[in-house]
Amino acid sequence: MEKLFPFILIFVFLVIIVGWLIRGVDKKRVSQLETQNDPSQLPFPRHISYPEHVLKPDNVSQEELDAAVRRAYGEWLPMFMLADYTPGRAFLRMGVDRRFLKYTVEATSVGQGYAMLISALMGGDDLGAQGRFDRLLTFCDAHPSSGQPYFMSWQVHPDMTVNKPMPSNTQGDMLIAYALLMADKQWGSKGDYNYHSIALKIIQALKAECVHPQQQHLLSGNDVNGQDPERWLSTPAVNAAPLILNSFGKVSYDASWLVVKATMLDLLERVDDLPGTMINTENPQDAGTYNSFEAEAAPLLLHLALASILSEDDKAQALLLRMAGKLKAASPTADFVSAYNLDGTPQSKESSLSMLSGMAAAAMLMDDQDWLNLLWDKLMSAKVDRMDPAGSTLRLMSLLLLSGNWLVI
Repeated sequence: MEKLFPFILIFVFLVIIVGWLIRGVDKKRVSQLETQNDPSQLPFPRHISYPEHVLKPDNVSQEELDAAVRRAYGEWLPMFMLADYTPGRAFLRMGVDRRFLKYTVEATSVGQGYAMLISALMGGDDLGAQGRFDRLLTFCDAHPSSGQPYFMSWQVHPDMTVNKPMPSNTQGDMLIAYALLMADKQWGSKGDYNYHSIALKIIQALKAECVHPQQQHLLSGNDVNGQDPERWLSTPAVNAAPLILNSFGKVSYDASWLVVKATMLDLLERVDDLPGTMINTENPQDAGTYNSFEAEAAPLLLHLALASILSEDDKAQALLLRMAGKLKAASPTADFVSAYNLDGTPQSKESSLSMLSGMAAAAMLMDDQDWLNLLWDKLMSAKVDRMDPAGSTLRLMSLLLLSGNWLVI
């Protein structure tokens, strides 16, 4: 045993040395993954002031409102945010798609835009928010649209080796540009990315390629042209995002964005009932094949609420109240479904977290405190559904607005 003792000491020493080296390598890898965070200028919770006529839930305290946002964010983040196979990139899982003989996860430009917005809004509370924002942006850069490098492909399958560039989705690129402006407000643009400069490039590309040159409405993507009259003379209802369009005009010093905003709101105004998912710009009353208001158009309610609250846009508010009134009349118990006929009657029986979230934002302007409190309670009791990333994401966005935790460009 005495003869073996020196060998045992040497073995223990070697184990300690190897452990120390491994620990050093791990520390180095962690340090390489860490992103230098710039100080948050407007950290969560920020509790911005709303106009007097705007309601907030009064059956809970401000502390409970903030805590609800943190819980929702804590549920949403690990369930839908994924790291890309390529280091330094991340994406929001927006669904699962069948490609040939296998199923693959799906990312979209709309999902990236929402994830980037949420990251900027949670800055200061989540100390990893800026690093995550940059990884989301790097993913966008790695998957440009066909024909325009400043746009993102509307859809990407991250676990496929090759992704053919696809056309853009105007809504997605609008959200990405808006999120970049928020990031500039939150962290500034002196880090790894110049958020403000990138946003301006996207805004300029949107004006050049996604605004109808004569009618001044927003096209659905950069592949739309006069050779496809149906798409050329139509616009997604959800593109009517007055607050975003205002911000584009403000930061680019380009008043033409106010013309685009006015055009989009005028189209909504010319519809007597709910708008279809797509609006015919020649005859908005003719819903054609888009004769329902579906869950994918629910963000329109949030966009109109944002403009009504944060820029006190009277026209946006009037449109919002007309639409929300029809949906409330059709679903007085707040059991909203995934599709409605344009007269407001339910078209499906499937419950919709997206519709509930959009209506909760609208309820802040409906002068009915009990109704708003009911919708808040419904949002709180709603379970985050792994199969409904869009609804779960819109729920979190609505909670941020309801709790007074937005950012004003």
